[in-house]
Amino acid sequence: PSLAEVREWSPARLGQEVAGGSLGKSIEAMIDGARIAKKYGVSLVAYEGGQHLAAILGAENDEMLTRLFMEYNRSPEMGKLYDRYLSKWQEISSDGLFCLWLSVEIWSKWGSWGLAEFYDEDAQSSPKLGSVLRRIAAGQKEQADAPHQVDNGHQQNN
Repeated sequence: PSLAEVREWSPARLGQEVAGGSLGKSIEAMIDGARIAKKYGVSLVAYEGGQHLAAILGAENDEMLTRLFMEYNRSPEMGKLYDRYLSKWQEISSDGLFCLWLSVEIWSKWGSWGLAEFYDEDAQSSPKLGSVLRRIAAGQKEQADAPHQVDNGHQQNN
């Protein structure tokens, strides 16, 4: 779509486009990466993961577009997108390390890279941060609930 078209979109419409396009491409890349990792007997690892919704080639100077991208990053739909994205990563990689790009950074025309915009932001007002913190909490609970065995005096999780 053209810049003029995208400028007219609502955050919900942008979310539909991202969920229907970029997310699918990211999942395809995860699947391809997992296939290659398996071939070489290594774990799939992600570096600088997370959304990369940013304007380029002069469009970063369009204030309406920047506002739209920031609104979408603040929307509950972005949190749901992160939930889907991270669930797929866990499903596809199983044991692979996933490093998110940035925890906190003030958003700008150059991107909304941080999980939160401000260091004192809470998870309720930051959908990306909320999604990641829920996933961490679920993983900690899963670890705590896992049965433990003692083997030669060393405790192991199963």
